[in-house]
Amino acid sequence: MTSVKWSGGIGSQNGFAAEVAAFSQGLKDGGWVDGQNLRIEYRWADGHVDQLPGLAGELVNQHVAVLATSGGAGAARAAKRATATIPIVFETGVDPIEAGLVQSLAHPGGNDGDRDAGKFEQSPNRR
Repeated sequence: MTSVKWSGGIGSQNGFAAEVAAFSQGLKDGGWVDGQNLRIEYRWADGHVDQLPGLAGELVNQHVAVLATSGGAGAARAAKRATATIPIVFETGVDPIEAGLVQSLAHPGGNDGDRDAGKFEQSPNRR
């Protein structure tokens, strides 16, 4: 079973209920269902930003297939610092290039080798 780990940002699980629901629905739409062909484990910093590196490191040590983060650039940066090989999917309200999370939107680089690391969606007011 594929293992996806969600390293929650500075908030709590309750604070990210909408994001978790959308994430789960997106996976389901793609044929991935938690408990069937996918295992998702969540970690939350509950407002303690200093815990993000430890949470990301803990998930990386579990040899996951993908890390997903929410809650801002801090959570994504912690995941990025914790691994150079595991793909990272992140949601953040800041420009990922300016935040130093990707090299460019066309060619993010990093943890996806020489393939395109994926598509980034920008909200209408950021286009």
